[in-house]
Amino acid sequence: VTVSVVVSCSAATNHVVSGMRIPASANPARTRRRLSTSASARALGPPAFPAHAPQSSAAANGRERAANLLASAGKTVWIDDEARMDAVTATSGSGPAYIFLLAEAMEAAAITEGLPADAARTLVQETILGAARMLTEAGEDPAELRRRVTSPGGTTQAAIETFEAGGFRALVAQAIGNATERGRQLSAAND
Repeated sequence: VTVSVVVSCSAATNHVVSGMRIPASANPARTRRRLSTSASARALGPPAFPAHAPQSSAAANGRERAANLLASAGKTVWIDDEARMDAVTATSGSGPAYIFLLAEAMEAAAITEGLPADAARTLVQETILGAARMLTEAGEDPAELRRRVTSPGGTTQAAIETFEAGGFRALVAQAIGNATERGRQLSAAND
């Protein structure tokens, strides 16, 4: 019997370890109620939130208690199939790095277009923050939000068409698929 610890995050160092499994026998007192949890950069702020997969022996009241405790860190989601936790890690656990990569690319492009580095950084940060707020507060589908901020024939449409022509969606799908598979490999290596 194993307890899956899909991701653990240290608040002090933000060190993340993915795919580790700990034998239940390592702590017999805790073998009755177990759950797997995935958390990302939550120690640094709100960019991601925990997802949890209850182990078969997790009692209903234990799940409720865990949800109440973990909700203090922000929104949580429950994944009923623990096998899907690698996809959670690939999406949310690794997700902040994807946004940071986009921010890096946007900053570099803005600088290439002649903006000072400090202005480029501020513009990118505020753009990502504003988009994140719209995404979390508007209650709208991301595609609808994108449509609402894309003027036909405008600058945003020109950029979106460039992303689409470059295979942006397929690249994102491939990246998350590869991260999910790597999580499975790490889990299997630690069984």
